[in-house]
Amino acid sequence: MHKTSKKTLAAAVAASLLLAAGGAVWFATGQQARFLIPMVPWAALIGGMGFDALIRGFGRGARPFASGALAVLLVGTGLFLQRPGDLLRFSENVLTVVTPDETRDEHLRRNLDIYPALAWLNNQSPDAAGALLLLDNRGHHLEMPWVADDDPADSATLRRWAANPSERLGEAIVRDLRHGFETPVSHVVLNTRAPGPLAEPSFRRVWDALGPHLDEVFADNGFTVFRVRHAGLPLTAAPVSP
Repeated sequence: MHKTSKKTLAAAVAASLLLAAGGAVWFATGQQARFLIPMVPWAALIGGMGFDALIRGFGRGARPFASGALAVLLVGTGLFLQRPGDLLRFSENVLTVVTPDETRDEHLRRNLDIYPALAWLNNQSPDAAGALLLLDNRGHHLEMPWVADDDPADSATLRRWAANPSERLGEAIVRDLRHGFETPVSHVVLNTRAPGPLAEPSFRRVWDALGPHLDEVFADNGFTVFRVRHAGLPLTAAPVSP
């Protein structure tokens, strides 16, 4: 029977430890599927070592088993990509994005709930100078400058505005939209399905004050796009802080 070399065994142990550490960090943090991707090479390395040891250890008799296991793995991976369900938050069939049956725009509309709002904004250029995403941070498909909340579940932007005691809060927020971010904000995208924050009295005060300065221009899939009314405010106005 073939004996596994010390170097191979050490590599397998090291890869297993790295994989276990990565899994522990993933479970203890955000548990988002995309963060599992760096662990795939280590899992593949361990699996390859296992197949190699199996074939070498048992000779030709193990080859049919190894071939069958590999076939099951490939078919299972294909089925997973065909309909991954809730794990990756895709509705169905990831593979269609690489086929001529579905365009990139169609794929994103089917799988990304915020995409219709982003696509609408992309069609407004040059009217849209920049966008602010509230209670969401998935603006990567925007073709314009954008800023977003770091934590979609708890808007630091809304909390900062809520802490402002100004009696003219709406105008203060509009000045902040124009001068207080990395890019001037002409449009606000609000995730209206976000639980919690919008129901808080302090946030309702913010929204009631800001409402007269916004025009709703688009709504779909629980996301509403507002155009900010900047008229009447001096271009040199500084942002108002609490």
